[in-house]
Amino acid sequence: MKFKIFIVIFFIAFRFNAISQSIEAGQAMASVGYGLGSYRALFFDAFNTSASSSMLSNETTSSSLLGPVYLRIEYMVNDDVSFGGNFALVKYNLNSTYSTNRNGNDTTVTDKYSFLSYSILGRINYHFNPEDNFDFYTGLAFGYRYADNKVTDGFTGKTTKQNEFNIPLGFEAVIGARYLITENFGLYSEVGIAKSVLQFGATYKF
Repeated sequence: MKFKIFIVIFFIAFRFNAISQSIEAGQAMASVGYGLGSYRALFFDAFNTSASSSMLSNETTSSSLLGPVYLRIEYMVNDDVSFGGNFALVKYNLNSTYSTNRNGNDTTVTDKYSFLSYSILGRINYHFNPEDNFDFYTGLAFGYRYADNKVTDGFTGKTTKQNEFNIPLGFEAVIGARYLITENFGLYSEVGIAKSVLQFGATYKF
């Protein structure tokens, strides 16, 4: 649904025929985006669907997803290349609630699982035609990434935490397009290897 809304806004902007300046050396851009097709969420959704067939008759599950959310700033060092920083975050929660008998008493128990991951990366983009309202580019990013799993036992209340990465090296490789609606405001979309297969959002040039 979010992707469809973005597509509608994008094509309305395209038909609007606004006159906007090109992206040039010495300018900076800040972007805020949201991802679709989170690799980790796809895995948990598949796991949750598989596990549902073997659940207890009184067991219910619930899940929530935040992100991936992307924040980025970049600076055009010349008309073709920009350098910048990229922050991305995704969080997933899965709860399983069921009733059981403990010490002769009926008890409702909720086991909890959560996943948190974020990355702080330095990024370089190559822009193929920044002189137009349409900016097509490809980007590579390297830096720090963090991810952990937390499991809380509903019986004991004990939480076990595990760091996923022994080597906290983050990497992204994407191709993207940006369209400037006005002199300073635009929309962008990217696809590739990141915290999600696809991301889209808004850009402000200053």
